[in-house]
Amino acid sequence: MRYFVEFVVSALADKPDMVSIEEEENEQLRQYKINVSPGDIGRIIGRKGKTINAMRSILNAVSEDNRRIVLEVK
Repeated sequence: MRYFVEFVVSALADKPDMVSIEEEENEQLRQYKINVSPGDIGRIIGRKGKTINAMRSILNAVSEDNRRIVLEVK
């Protein structure tokens, strides 16, 4: 799933070389912290948060081990 997040965020970003993803896991959730350039934050979040919420929905739908997925843009 990390590769999916990295692929989508890199495709949306104007500066894909500045994209980095940190992954943290525990028994109940999997958290991805997305670091992008300041100019790309709005593109990743989308208008009224629609883009980031769509990615969250897709990730939660395909979660193999029923862990909750958290996406956080730093």
